[in-house]
Amino acid sequence: TIAGFAKTAVDLCPEVRSVPIRANGQPAVAHYALEAETGRYLASAIDVFTFNGSLIGEITAFVTPEIFARFGLPAELAS
Repeated sequence: TIAGFAKTAVDLCPEVRSVPIRANGQPAVAHYALEAETGRYLASAIDVFTFNGSLIGEITAFVTPEIFARFGLPAELAS
């Protein structure tokens, strides 16, 4: 379902770079969105995955770039 949405939402979302991390012991991904005007990849959101067995049961999204520092992540990725 998520992959299908991502294919159709290409024009809705900026280009991103993603970094695998852990949050409270759970798998997570930190996303950095491309700022088109500057070409910089800036902290954007963190998605935390909760699994039910081998299936994703829930994805909790934190669209709060200011929490990146709490995970030891930079506010910007090198180009």
